[in-house]
Amino acid sequence: MPYYFTRAGYKKFAERIGRLEAELKEMQSHVGEYSEVGGNTWHDNFSLESLRREMGHKSNEVKRSTLELNQGVVLDFPKSVDGVCLGCEVDIARDGKKETYKILGFGESDPDNYIIAYNAPLAMAIINKKPGYVTTQKIGSLEQTIEVIAVRPLSDDNPITKIMDDASTNGNGTETK
Repeated sequence: MPYYFTRAGYKKFAERIGRLEAELKEMQSHVGEYSEVGGNTWHDNFSLESLRREMGHKSNEVKRSTLELNQGVVLDFPKSVDGVCLGCEVDIARDGKKETYKILGFGESDPDNYIIAYNAPLAMAIINKKPGYVTTQKIGSLEQTIEVIAVRPLSDDNPITKIMDDASTNGNGTETK
């Protein structure tokens, strides 16, 4: 199954994997130290067992994320749109309340800034739908009526790129984890 990314999203996802790998390597460097703290034995050494569990989780996260990245497809923003798609901005009415969302790639959701990934439940309810489409969908635990009001394309130079950069760097150039 392919995972669809924007160019910026693909780059950020790859950088995230690099950070995860560095964290795993750091954990691995402490195995000897944790072994000695517990009497140089693996049995009943809580610190070592805990570290190994954390390393297992981190290793699984690296493997899963790497697989997702390797199955990734980078899509350019469309120049025009007929319906809701990755790389568009969509105006909807959700239970009568107007909201505007940007639909981006895998792992790029930022609901506080009204950015959702194409595979988020709300996006999946309206993907490929045209203005005027109305549906009732269960999103989370709520049954909601959703109407697509308008759809327009984003562009690579759209302010969304700045929003995504700010979200990953706290807006001041310092990366978040």
